Amino acid sequence: EDSPAKPQRPSLDYEMEMLKRARAEQAASKDTQKTAPVAQAAPVAQAEPAKPAPTAVVTPPAAAAAPAPVAPPASVPPALVHTEVQAKADPAPAAAPAVASVPTSRATLLLAIEISGAPKGSAPSYDPMLCFADSCFISAGMKSDAVKLAKIDAIKLKSTSDASPDSCKGKVACVFRGVAVPNGAQVHVVELGSASHGPETARDVQLDKSCKMLDGDLLCENPISSPDFRIWVVPEDVARAAGPQAFEDALADGLPEEDVARATDK
Repeated sequence: EDSPAKPQRPSLDYEMEMLKRARAEQAASKDTQKTAPVAQAAPVAQAEPAKPAPTAVVTPPAAAAAPAPVAPPASVPPALVHTEVQAKADPAPAAAPAVASVPTSRATLLLAIEISGAPKGSAPSYDPMLCFADSCFISAGMKSDAVKLAKIDAIKLKSTSDASPDSCKGKVACVFRGVAVPNGAQVHVVELGSASHGPETARDVQLDKSCKMLDGDLLCENPISSPDFRIWVVPEDVARAAGPQAFEDALADGLPEEDVARATDK
């Protein structure tokens, strides 16, 4: 059998011509790309976020609406505003309970001093005053109320005459008018310059309701007695009715018992 015929190769001139055309087309294509304007991509607009649909505002009834807070003035410092708000919020402290005062009774006290070892009325006393708990009284004579001082101040006096010119200084008997006697108290006869006002000198004291005027004389059946003194506690209404002369007579007799003969008896 005959072998198939081999394809004939194009001539050299033909290949050269085709190569020239290919190069020419390639060069023309490059020139076109250089001269053609480059199209810029248009900026992509950013989409705005979708706005939420408006919601209906429901206004509550006026009675149910909460009160709007009131802003403080701009000139008020925040610290002061906070303090004011806290003061309004904190409850006021409870008032301290009132201290009950001790009931007292008004009386005139007649004091007769016994000087140990000396005849009655023959020697002057030191400088007496009457004290109840934290208060002391200094005589102001037959007609005026006694002078009241705090005990801490009274015992610092050099003389009771510094507080009252009609005090009991240098006397063995004297009157203390208008004294507020605390109920259930004890009385001390305090003599300045003496240690005689210790606890052992204290005596229970109360109004002597037995005091009365009898045949022109003042009498009291329940005196306060000790080896150094005697005291009559005369209710003030009885003392006003008796008067200064009755006080002088009773003291001159040393505040005797009712059945004791008086020096002033006629």
